[in-house]
Amino acid sequence: MTSLVTVSQALELVPAFDPNEAIVDPLEGGLTNCTYRVLQGDVVFFLRLDSSYSNIVQSNRLNELFILDEAAKAGLAPEVIFSNLEFGILVTEYLPGRIWVETDLGDSENIEKLADLLRSVHSLPICGYQHDMAEIAVRYRKPLKRFSDLDTFASKCIDIIRSIRSVNMISCCHCDVVVSNLIEGNRLQLLDWEFAADCDPFFDLASVIGFHKLDNKHTDMLLTAYTGSGDGASKEKLEQQLRVYKAIYWLWLANRYALSLEGSLIDHLKESQQSVF
Repeated sequence: MTSLVTVSQALELVPAFDPNEAIVDPLEGGLTNCTYRVLQGDVVFFLRLDSSYSNIVQSNRLNELFILDEAAKAGLAPEVIFSNLEFGILVTEYLPGRIWVETDLGDSENIEKLADLLRSVHSLPICGYQHDMAEIAVRYRKPLKRFSDLDTFASKCIDIIRSIRSVNMISCCHCDVVVSNLIEGNRLQLLDWEFAADCDPFFDLASVIGFHKLDNKHTDMLLTAYTGSGDGASKEKLEQQLRVYKAIYWLWLANRYALSLEGSLIDHLKESQQSVF
């Protein structure tokens, strides 16, 4: 568990920053951490600080740094400038470019770009840390015990995850491929690697398909672009990982709601529940 720090404390700890001159602007979008754009002189940095929820999610920060380094060397991710695991600080370069939006997934050329990016990610060296989706699911369920309806459905989600057999094909995966984590400058790259680990590569396809509710046409386009064929075996693997993704995503949302009681999550949680079966 990290010792949480404020922005001003973080600025004091990062050698690249001068607390008296750095201009800090909070960024929107993250649900797990606190993120900022930091202007130091004429150089822009990205700053991420752990929050109380970061400790609950228990991301493997050391593993993330290993994968980020490999991904940055391959041109797939921002370069790490500074990190402090004890205080939950990560500073990377601030990538120039445009963050994708959901409509970008409707373009066939973009689907090809995304498939190429995912193949490149899955070609990175494995890190030795593999996600145990069933163990993660059980951990997400713990705070749901006081919500009987949520806990009952959580049990069903865990059964789904446990029913999907483990695979022999494991690759380095991002595990949170959504458009808000895709940025396009000179090439398409990925942001926010905190969930990255060794995993079934089809889980990365499942995350973008499941989160953005791609229709059959665009799902087939992505699968064919990624595999080169979209054969029956690949479709079966993808369908299995879609079931895992939808179940684990609902559990993540439910966990977040149980710990925060954020009313804005209720409708999202109900919608996600309908997609699990």
